[in-house]
Amino acid sequence: MSTKPFRSRDRGQAFVELALVLPLIIIMALAVFDFARVFTAAITIEAAAREAADYGGLYPWHWKDAASAATTETMMETRACSAASTLTGYVGDIPDSDPATPVTCTNPEVDVELINDTGFATCYEVPRDQAPCRVKVTVTFDFTVVTPLRLQFGDTELGLPSAVTIVRDSTFAVSNFELDVEPSP
Repeated sequence: MSTKPFRSRDRGQAFVELALVLPLIIIMALAVFDFARVFTAAITIEAAAREAADYGGLYPWHWKDAASAATTETMMETRACSAASTLTGYVGDIPDSDPATPVTCTNPEVDVELINDTGFATCYEVPRDQAPCRVKVTVTFDFTVVTPLRLQFGDTELGLPSAVTIVRDSTFAVSNFELDVEPSP
């Protein structure tokens, strides 16, 4: 009795099994890869929002002064765009080595808001014993995934979307450390 016919059937069966399973394995690997990319982009967008809000909390003096090219609001957007400029899908100016050069971007979109409900004209005049002004930065990034797996069953859609919108915001209190300095006699 020869075993040769059984070996050729085994090889054919293994090839069919590989042909059925390999596409699923590749799709799963790409989905894991996309999840890692989305997670990394979310962390980067969070860092961009924090960087901009931190700058606005420390430098509130020229918030929207038209005479100054480097207003606090402009420099906050520059910091957020610079922090996000390494992301795939970034749309905007490429930051150069000079941090004072304004940078703008459209993806991510940076929204800056100064919340002054203190009753003082400027935020750096608020005494320490009162609630400070706050600066809020919202960064929105549209991320395109590599493997949009959309399955439609009637009215129900399952799977991964073709794009993910990542929205992160950060709120910092406006600080004025000059109030802590005793005047010289």
